[in-house]
Amino acid sequence: MFKTLLHSSVNSPPSKAPKFQDLLEGVVETANGLLEALEQSDHLFFEDEKNTFNPNLIFLIGFMGSGKSFIGKKLADKMQMPFCDMDEWIERSEKRSIKDIFAREGETYFRALEKKYLRTFGQVQELIIATGGGTPCFFNNMDYMNKKGLTIYLKTNPELLAERLLTEKDHRPLVANLNQTELLDFIKKKLKERSSYYDQAAISVEINQNGEAMIEEIARYARM
Repeated sequence: MFKTLLHSSVNSPPSKAPKFQDLLEGVVETANGLLEALEQSDHLFFEDEKNTFNPNLIFLIGFMGSGKSFIGKKLADKMQMPFCDMDEWIERSEKRSIKDIFAREGETYFRALEKKYLRTFGQVQELIIATGGGTPCFFNNMDYMNKKGLTIYLKTNPELLAERLLTEKDHRPLVANLNQTELLDFIKKKLKERSSYYDQAAISVEINQNGEAMIEEIARYARM
């Protein structure tokens, strides 16, 4: 069910991904009925919410267009770990696009949904997760990620983000209707609003066009 969402090296131990898959399948089966309860409790999925830090649980955070999914897959190959794109997982599990969820239920509903899925990672042994751009900014998610695993901020300048997002903004509900000038202004404004969350990451990496060098740098930090 989740083979399209879990990206791992062919040399990765086969026992890792199935454990994660079993956990996710159990969550998805009851997803609809759990959303309302989640908003009232942070202890919904796990009996034990101890703040046990797991260095093999890696959360990539950053603004949309910073390359979290691309870098996450490359990093997973290099470190021989499974990978999950959080937005893609939500879309598959909910059987509709993020854009459709925003349009029908609004951002508040989506953020609660996002929180629910994020909380399923707490007991995963080994995983690299590409989070959504706004994930760290709601429901104490940043605090949760820092307590559970290693957070890495992919810090990208507004001009590079605008260049990337301009060609794919139709798939991004928050920027779909913005022209080039409005897009850059929006990015600068949102980065200013979100910087206090992003800057809480354990590791911050400046993103540029040299992809392979960045992967090496991030992998080195992750292994420290």
